[in-house]
Amino acid sequence: MPPGFQAISGVQEAELVPLPPWEISPPETAAQRRGLAYERKAHAHFERKFSERYLASPWFHYTRTNTRGLSRSNFCQPDGLLFDIPQGRIIILEMKLRHTPDAWWQLFYRYIPVVKAAYPGFELEVCEVTPFLDPAVRCPEPPVLCSNPWNPTPGAFNVHCFRG
Repeated sequence: MPPGFQAISGVQEAELVPLPPWEISPPETAAQRRGLAYERKAHAHFERKFSERYLASPWFHYTRTNTRGLSRSNFCQPDGLLFDIPQGRIIILEMKLRHTPDAWWQLFYRYIPVVKAAYPGFELEVCEVTPFLDPAVRCPEPPVLCSNPWNPTPGAFNVHCFRG
């Protein structure tokens, strides 16, 4: 697990919310600004390609039980969701300017538990969106190159290369 990463488990309930109850601060570093610029390009691409099936930057409010049995409430924001309602499936997207194992941890140990609680009964798939897949980057699970995030390999750590 990456240093400082907080996995989410024990999610009791989750729901989509318009915005968190605080003001979102602007990015502080040049790297964060470049990452957000890439994310905006990717959002625009997916909104054009998938229209109403794509939800960019959704906020979730969730409640979970911590290791001491206490209920805690918090928020999280995956980068995007693709909804395939007829198939009962949601694809969670995480945009990264550089392919990184952080995407794997966020998708599997942060967003899947929350989205699963918000949409029980839906199959969940995951896909990192990045300009390049670097095979030298070691992830907890080998990535599977995905030419179209609408058709990910079920159960895999899918990676879609979008150069923007």
